[in-house]
Amino acid sequence: LTHVKGTLARAFKFMDFSRTGEICLSEFSTGLEVMGLDVGLLTGLTVKAAFRALNASGGGALSPSDLEWPSDIPLTKRFLRKPTNKTTTTKPAGEAKKPAKPPLEKTVTRR
Repeated sequence: LTHVKGTLARAFKFMDFSRTGEICLSEFSTGLEVMGLDVGLLTGLTVKAAFRALNASGGGALSPSDLEWPSDIPLTKRFLRKPTNKTTTTKPAGEAKKPAKPPLEKTVTRR
């Protein structure tokens, strides 16, 4: 988180989409995805398991102090995947664009 956002406080603020001062599981999952962090590669855990490991209080949300990774759970691999931009698609080199289909004409039949 600090590699991407600089500090845990900035990472927390970024993931707190609802601005409640807490991060729920869906905010945590979405925030990691948007930042390009693959928790499975970094920790060997699922997103839900990582959320539970961070959730020291056992409640349904993370507080700012919960973002510090527990020292008793080792990080398995330390690398990031590039964030995906789902709005832009690129075609492999040499593959031509398909021509656009002409608009359908509306036909009216009278009896």
